[in-house]
Amino acid sequence: EKNLGMRCIAAPVRDIHGETVAGLSISGPSARIPQDQTETLSLAVRVAAADLSRSLGAPDVTSGQT
Repeated sequence: EKNLGMRCIAAPVRDIHGETVAGLSISGPSARIPQDQTETLSLAVRVAAADLSRSLGAPDVTSGQT
């Protein structure tokens, strides 16, 4: 995040053409999103964005792409 002491985790949401049309993110104070939880939270955000993308007809992409 732009502000000191904040953390943000985001992933793209794609449409039927594979184009990024939105983003899905979580953000908050670093104290509430500690560094040791970013891997788990990142996976959850990517999975949710991929599910939303699929509902928009997006082609399947590997979970490593963001």
